[in-house]
Amino acid sequence: MAKRFFVDSKDIKINGKDISVIGEKVHHINVLRHKIGDIITVNEYVLEITNISKDELYGTVKEIEEHKKEKYNISVTVYQAYIKSDKMEYVVQKAVELGAYKIVPFLSKNCVVKLDEKDKIKKIERLNKISMEASKQCNRQDIVKVEDVIDMKKKARFIEELNKNDINIFAYEKSKNSLKKILDEIKEKETNKALNIGIIIGPEGGFDKTDIEIIQQAKNIYEVSLGTRILRAETASLNLLSILNYVFNSN
Repeated sequence: MAKRFFVDSKDIKINGKDISVIGEKVHHINVLRHKIGDIITVNEYVLEITNISKDELYGTVKEIEEHKKEKYNISVTVYQAYIKSDKMEYVVQKAVELGAYKIVPFLSKNCVVKLDEKDKIKKIERLNKISMEASKQCNRQDIVKVEDVIDMKKKARFIEELNKNDINIFAYEKSKNSLKKILDEIKEKETNKALNIGIIIGPEGGFDKTDIEIIQQAKNIYEVSLGTRILRAETASLNLLSILNYVFNSN
């Protein structure tokens, strides 16, 4: 399988079968010791390198990949309360592998991690790099964006973000609603429709009462229990994402 690289589309020029790529990503390809004759994938283009320098690459397009479509066209956004760095990075990496469409970190009252504006910028840059590497590793054709951190104190913005989705699944340990029952209802109600689904996962300390009240103000909220055991925040995200994959993407 050809090694995959992602570059900004403005850095790619196509002329028939000839392709040229410029910019810092070419330097990365050089660092990995790719040479003339190697087959690589840049975005959707499978190409053979015909010439390469420090910041320019030329090649011949061998194939243009078709976009892969899931059986059920669902797009899942993971709303993950910000958890400790190594765990947050793990969630991003695995969520990309499991097919998440977008990841939105947020700060709630019980978050252990405290971030100032400078920290937020650095953390999101780091998480987006991890997302890109995970996309390449699992051979995704897209890059999953990690959005800017939202503070739940700005409740109007948080609610507005949730309202973009057709459905929001709120993992709440005190809920009496069975996840299986809720997903069966959603699948029966929303047949033959492309769905934007949000999953909302709290921090290590769980959700505060005021956080719950904010979430409940959003549209199409389904509170669910993930079972009798209390899951770690990073486990809850990936568990729920895996279940959605099974329910909506299995034959």
